[in-house]
Amino acid sequence: MDIRKPSITFFFVITLVTSLSSYNTLAASVINSANGDVCDVPCVPGKYELFECAHDCMVDGFSTGYCDKKSQKCCCTNRGI
Repeated sequence: MDIRKPSITFFFVITLVTSLSSYNTLAASVINSANGDVCDVPCVPGKYELFECAHDCMVDGFSTGYCDKKSQKCCCTNRGI
């Protein structure tokens, strides 16, 4: 019984560290463009274009969205285009 308690504790510590380290990775994937818009989802011709981008941005509470030509990502904004 003495070996089970440390191994279970070790398992929980590893699980906690892993979950916290992946949180920072997910937050780092969001890119802010030069004008302050939030750009995160890649625009894919024929699959995820302007309509899908704008729709997802409006669902998330932004006024609209556009596919940035330089980064090839969907950028959500609250200003008029």
